[in-house]
Amino acid sequence: MTTYHRTTDGQQVADAEALDARGILRPGYSMRSRLQFMDGAPAPMTDEQRQAMRDAERARLSNAWRDPSAPFRHDAASAQDAGIGDPYERYDRMIQDAWKQP
Repeated sequence: MTTYHRTTDGQQVADAEALDARGILRPGYSMRSRLQFMDGAPAPMTDEQRQAMRDAERARLSNAWRDPSAPFRHDAASAQDAGIGDPYERYDRMIQDAWKQP
């Protein structure tokens, strides 16, 4: 829903007063509209979905010691970059493609 306001006193006015014949906002008026930002925010989850995610994470963490051949991301990156002596360079290598990891 869009509302129009007079900038001098901030009072809400009708769109016929704030817009000219072409539908362009006249000087001295402002327009407000509802806006919802979705800047990477996840979709709302139900309590059941949230609990399922927690249960899956708990299962992954509790079973991680049973299969040492399945490394975590930082373990895999450090194994690849074991020959690099500078810890800052190892860190840079580790995070440069971290966004590609599943």
